[in-house]
Amino acid sequence: MYKNNFDFLRLVFSVFVVITHSHILSGAGEGDFLYSITNSQTNFSYIGVRGFFIISGFLIFQSLLRSKGVIEFYWKRMLRLFPALFVVLVLTILILPVVYESVMPYIRNKEVWTYVPNNLSLYHLQFTISGVFKNNPSSGINGSLWTLCYEFSLYIFLSSLIIIRKNNTLIKWVLLILFLFFSLMYINSSGNNPAFYRINFHGNLFNLSAFFFSGALFASFENEFYNYRKSLLVSGVFLIILAFSFSFFEQVQFFVLPLIVISCGTLSTNPINCISEQIGDLSYGIYIYSFPTQQILMHFFKFSYSGLLSSSIMISIIFAFASWHIIEKRALRYKKLLH
Repeated sequence: MYKNNFDFLRLVFSVFVVITHSHILSGAGEGDFLYSITNSQTNFSYIGVRGFFIISGFLIFQSLLRSKGVIEFYWKRMLRLFPALFVVLVLTILILPVVYESVMPYIRNKEVWTYVPNNLSLYHLQFTISGVFKNNPSSGINGSLWTLCYEFSLYIFLSSLIIIRKNNTLIKWVLLILFLFFSLMYINSSGNNPAFYRINFHGNLFNLSAFFFSGALFASFENEFYNYRKSLLVSGVFLIILAFSFSFFEQVQFFVLPLIVISCGTLSTNPINCISEQIGDLSYGIYIYSFPTQQILMHFFKFSYSGLLSSSIMISIIFAFASWHIIEKRALRYKKLLH
């Protein structure tokens, strides 16, 4: 099997999210190091989440091409998403009594019983339980979960293209149109255009969709740009440095971030191209375990930013390692059950 750098990049992006969350959850604000050096244009979490969606678009489009039908496609997506999510939600509910502070008994709090089903639904997320983390800078239990409904929605959207997936020319045009559409929708919705405020969609939908379909578009052109990846990577890095230096990242983000992520990800660089073989694919585990881990640490120890970052990364890696080897890896063995 051809090795690439995507697993390493996803690991890096998951750590990026932890960095920004450490700032927020320790009470230091959203201004992490990247926010400071880019003239307040972006932060590590923004890059990390968008990087996830770019890679997801690239890899999930390839999964769609390999799937025999829609049922098999959804089955693989559900095995990757829900087993680990279910476990982290249940573990969270079992651990939260140690930080619960309320006159109402924990087991009688209705929000305790709705926490798991609401968050498993993806579209009716529950971020808080009254009496939990009420003295922390933030009361959220697992703020990382907000992206999952967008991720799953894009799986649904992409699956509708299965009927044209074998038409190479048509699928490229459709992906290009979708990428341009969501990019332009985000640009317009983030401005002062009242017409877009009447659309009942959050700007995140346009933003994340643009990055997702940029990855899918690159996947459809993978053979064409294969021999130019290193040159494209250098060009992308040069462009993003200019964007950060002269404050035009907002204008080029939908082009430059996918260019860097896909060019770097499709390369095969020793030894990072085999990191998942050595320790497992820990990115999803780190992403879903780090936020509640940080909140529990803040409840007991009131860490500064640096203390919370260092301790939460180590603990989250341990949870992610266990999640991959005990839950996620075993669940993925059933991928071919509907093949």
